[in-house]
Amino acid sequence: MIRIKTFGYRTLVSPLSRLDGVFQKLGAEIVDHDPELIFDLTGFFEDSIECGKKYPQAVKIFNLLNADINNPNWGDGRDVRRQLLHADIVTTPSESTRKDILNRTGVDSRVIYFPIKKISKINLIMSLCS
Repeated sequence: MIRIKTFGYRTLVSPLSRLDGVFQKLGAEIVDHDPELIFDLTGFFEDSIECGKKYPQAVKIFNLLNADINNPNWGDGRDVRRQLLHADIVTTPSESTRKDILNRTGVDSRVIYFPIKKISKINLIMSLCS
């Protein structure tokens, strides 16, 4: 069983609540301490970076939904790039977003199509192993 610490907004309709459920159905345990995987959906990764410093053995996956040009953290992409460089894997929901993020930050990512309920055990294992 893999131990996962997730970051995001937990509301009734949030993707994170559904993602936690998917991870649990795949046999993962959602934890607050000593994770093997840190998965962040927030778009602001400072909390995950700090968690990663506390648990350096954990694989860090940061998910970006878009390259938000209206977000002041984006600027010319350098601030977000600094955060993304802490991730082992960066994921996006589409090929166009992957290209936007690559162009803005120079960081490549993997596409995981949403909705989250379609994430399969094979995709999760492949993401962790490659």
